[in-house]
Amino acid sequence: MVSELAQWPLVVQIHAGAAVLALLIGPMAIWRKRRDRWHRFVGATWLVLMLVVATSAWFITEIRLIGPFSPIHIFSLMTYWSIFQALRHVRAGRYLAHGAELRSLYLQALGIAGIFTLLPGRDLHALIFGEKIVLALGVMVVLATGLVVILRRKPRLQIIR
Repeated sequence: MVSELAQWPLVVQIHAGAAVLALLIGPMAIWRKRRDRWHRFVGATWLVLMLVVATSAWFITEIRLIGPFSPIHIFSLMTYWSIFQALRHVRAGRYLAHGAELRSLYLQALGIAGIFTLLPGRDLHALIFGEKIVLALGVMVVLATGLVVILRRKPRLQIIR
């Protein structure tokens, strides 16, 4: 597995590494109850990782549907906007809106975009599943179903300032 990763272009290695780290540490910042120094440290680290993921994506142009870009590059734009909005909210003291923005970013940019990276023909699909297409499709269906359930949950009644 490591030897296969080493054959990927450097920008893809950086992108994938940052995405995996963001996927792993995101919940520590986003769903943690206490909002202390640890939250700020992990949150800032997560935001930097998300910026690395979004920025490195611009240099990955294997699927060229719109010039050198593909529809998945929309997630990069969404990431920049969400981070801008989240920082604007926290500076204005709108902590609930800040949290909602970043939870949405986590689920959409890492969840939905992550599912697309598992499609057959993609490098990550080959690395994880090899030729096991049925297993890959099963995993994608389970992940997509989980995302739909999470995104369709009715939010608790909260006033977002």
